[in-house]
Amino acid sequence: MSSTSEILDIVLRSSLGKIISRDRIEKVVPFLRLKHWEAGTIIFSEQDPAEGFYVVSKGIVKLLRYRADGREIVVHFAEPTQSFAEAAIFLGRFPVTAVTDTDCELVYLPKSAVMEHLASDPEFSKFLMQLMATWLERLVEQLDTVVQNDASSRVIRFLLNEETPESKKSETRSVQLHFRKADMAQMLNMNQATLSRTLRKLQEEGLIKVKGRSFQLCDPKRLEAMLLPPLE
Repeated sequence: MSSTSEILDIVLRSSLGKIISRDRIEKVVPFLRLKHWEAGTIIFSEQDPAEGFYVVSKGIVKLLRYRADGREIVVHFAEPTQSFAEAAIFLGRFPVTAVTDTDCELVYLPKSAVMEHLASDPEFSKFLMQLMATWLERLVEQLDTVVQNDASSRVIRFLLNEETPESKKSETRSVQLHFRKADMAQMLNMNQATLSRTLRKLQEEGLIKVKGRSFQLCDPKRLEAMLLPPLE
């Protein structure tokens, strides 16, 4: 059984803790549950009733949809400190399937507790709206990435979006993927062969270096400039 102090510490370090004050979080903590999941476990399926949302403490959760032929369409990977499925509690159902990509530890926030605090706490309402706005922005960026015709532009935009704030301040800018390149290719709407050719091309041009799931951004300014619209 997880202690209240352990759950409080997890939530304070999450996106929730960056927006809501500690005293308000402490009021919610008694309703929260810390759950452990093995890799490859379905947390919820598309169209299941949405009775709460989650904050990732440890591990990676893959959010996906399935095509008619059964193939996966990866929507997003939720990583530590991130929340997911918060908008679903207002839809009443989950629009995606959530599967643990690794062994995971998740904090579960039941819908009943969320609704109770929405009615009495404007700050909590603001937090949920900010979370949903962030999701909308992320999905629009993903759509923008996928519809670009040039494979190099798709890869560059993806890497720049995946870069952490800490990396952007560092002299050696880099991106570390926590998922497979096959998943990256799927998210960019290209096959693995196209992704491999594109990564090789960018390396030959001296723009990036690739080692496993690590990507060094050798010329960030040039990479960013390649995404700008051409001058008319």
